[in-house]
Amino acid sequence: MLHRLAADRIVTASPRQVLGLFSVMCCPTLDGRPVAQVRRDLKFVVDGAARPVPETAVLVMLLLAGGMLHKVLPTDDRGAQKAAAKNVAGDEWATAEVRKTLQEVAAGVAAAVAAVAIGE
Repeated sequence: MLHRLAADRIVTASPRQVLGLFSVMCCPTLDGRPVAQVRRDLKFVVDGAARPVPETAVLVMLLLAGGMLHKVLPTDDRGAQKAAAKNVAGDEWATAEVRKTLQEVAAGVAAAVAAVAIGE
């Protein structure tokens, strides 16, 4: 997928070294407008100014599960942001089956983040 995005000139892929030991692939976007639009959509949804489309609601759930929502949408009140995001996650934008599946995925993401955080 990365190669396709690079071929379509959406991102540029460039390897770099981290700590002089690890090779990682950096993939900055060439056009920041789509990223800005996603951040705006997320902010409107989390702030309650817009009803989420399923894609945005899923992104909110995954960012919440991974503990990354505050990195994407910086805030002074992370507790209020987290509560608002939980409301989005529990909203009626998806069927019960889809919501259950996404909650399971989010739980898996949270478990993986926790495992990495404690060094397992």
